Amino acid sequence: MTLKGLSGRVFAVTGGASGVGLATAERLVAEGARVAILDRHGDGIDRAAASLGAEHAQPVEVDVSSEDQVVSAFASVRAHFGRLDGLHNNAGIMIPRTPINEIAMDDFDRVVAVNLRGAFLCLRELLRSAAATGTPAAVVNTASGTALRGARGASVYSATKAGLLALTRTAAIEAAPLVRVNAVIPGPLQTPMTAGVPPEARDQLVARLPLGRVGTAEDVAGLVCWLLSDEASFVTGGLYSIDGGETA
Repeated sequence: MTLKGLSGRVFAVTGGASGVGLATAERLVAEGARVAILDRHGDGIDRAAASLGAEHAQPVEVDVSSEDQVVSAFASVRAHFGRLDGLHNNAGIMIPRTPINEIAMDDFDRVVAVNLRGAFLCLRELLRSAAATGTPAAVVNTASGTALRGARGASVYSATKAGLLALTRTAAIEAAPLVRVNAVIPGPLQTPMTAGVPPEARDQLVARLPLGRVGTAEDVAGLVCWLLSDEASFVTGGLYSIDGGETA
């Protein structure tokens, strides 16, 4: 089924070289959109863009924690495609699970810089672009189920994702009616970021999920693309769990 309002539009996807970001880029292109794949991994974005086709995808190497790089990246997207209609704000990092009293400040600062500062910078550029051109747009932020509950050893990651939920709701109020802003809240997924989870831990996760499996990047991409599309034209400020029933 084709989602209304994606064909011919241009979307930036951060963290787009792999995982949920890449799955979103692939789905957007399949729906007739064009995408800018933003990531700090140059080889990854080149491979992703090549697989999608040069006419459909632009690779943009960027560290989202850098204000100068983000401003330059969004300017590059607008110059390349001539427009910008939306953003999947998806870039994020984790550190190995560590108790709060053992976390090094360098690790704390690095996670906050990417997951919260980076998301803020990209959101700000999209909002500035929309305001400057008067072009309606949509944003989807990728949060995490750990933003809604305690997660042993994941304090910094959880805090950044909880902050992203608050940022989503505030932006939805400030940016309306020109820009819609929503967030997805994935539960356990099979992605490169979670590839190191021990099998026994994964089995424990699956055992508590009503749907009996972990999610895929494509599962999340489907919800993201719906929220970016005109099918969700009356939806903003929403926080959407996609977790196999974990929080039911």
